[in-house]
Amino acid sequence: MNPQTFIIKFATNDKNFEKHKDICIKDNSIGVNFGIILPLNTLSSDEIGKVLDGAPLGRIRQMKTFICDLKIGDIIWAMQGREKVLYAGVVTSNCYFTSDPGFLGFNHRRHVDFTICPEGSEIGWCTEPVKHGGYCNTIQRINKDKDKKMATIKTPQLDLLKEFGEESRCV
Repeated sequence: MNPQTFIIKFATNDKNFEKHKDICIKDNSIGVNFGIILPLNTLSSDEIGKVLDGAPLGRIRQMKTFICDLKIGDIIWAMQGREKVLYAGVVTSNCYFTSDPGFLGFNHRRHVDFTICPEGSEIGWCTEPVKHGGYCNTIQRINKDKDKKMATIKTPQLDLLKEFGEESRCV
């Protein structure tokens, strides 16, 4: 099975962004934080939906994506904001839960083998409304459909595209 490609934001683009990004890089991991402190990593997608019933649908969908859809060997583009790509990586672990306060509430995590992206690496959105400034999810698969891409990765370092998949380009 070919790897899937996802964009994942390191953290909210606020005063704590650099601190959280540095924690992720030092630990070779990335996590999600939607204020959910229950260990959901052993549950199925349906079970997660039942446990989080009443939570905003976007949070539920993104938790399911991070826990159930993201797989070992999948490619991630770790971002700041809605366009700036800082790192490319390959997922190297299943989702795990930690209550370590050092992760600033980003309790559901996966290990990632990160490669730094050169300055100027960015996402070029192919879909509406993100293309025109709309909201970009914390985690989003960008190659859902073989014939329709969600986004293209633009980087001055072409070997990154070869290593991490040119299938991420818009069609």
